[in-house]
Amino acid sequence: MSCEHARLLSRLARHEDALSILEDAHLQNLDVIRPLLLLGRRRYRAGQSQREVSDFDAVLEQVPSSIEAHYGRARTYRCRKLLGDAKRWLHRTVALSPSHAGTLRELTNLKDLAAGNIQFSGLISAIEDDSAPTQRRVVLHMAAGASCHNVKPYADAFDHYRNGNLLKDVVFNIQAMPGILTV
Repeated sequence: MSCEHARLLSRLARHEDALSILEDAHLQNLDVIRPLLLLGRRRYRAGQSQREVSDFDAVLEQVPSSIEAHYGRARTYRCRKLLGDAKRWLHRTVALSPSHAGTLRELTNLKDLAAGNIQFSGLISAIEDDSAPTQRRVVLHMAAGASCHNVKPYADAFDHYRNGNLLKDVVFNIQAMPGILTV
């Protein structure tokens, strides 16, 4: 209950209140990792990157394969503009969860995921999973589009962008975009 209360407070931008609740929840039961994960995420949103790393490290000490903690570390480093460290942690995360949408999106944004590499094939497999939630497939299509765009197969990039937008019920019409070359 306290974790959900803290999440709600954070969404209301009451980060300090959310952090206080999560710190209390963690102190009440040091063996439970959920408050630590949430503390790390909330500290990220509150701009407390130094402390969030220690929260994620504490989770990793207890659960070395925690996808959320690996991804949290990666986002922390990306936020700090430590891109080499961010990429390293993103690759660790994708090794644990090859279809993790946020990780694949971040790798694409860092131009470290290109059509043809092994992570890209994991991205395509995740897109083709019809049981995946629609929003996740939208994120994956956009990441695939950006990956294709980065290495210049523009037709493939537009196909992914279009398919992602269709899942969102957004229609992209290239003819309606002045100044954009058609392929």
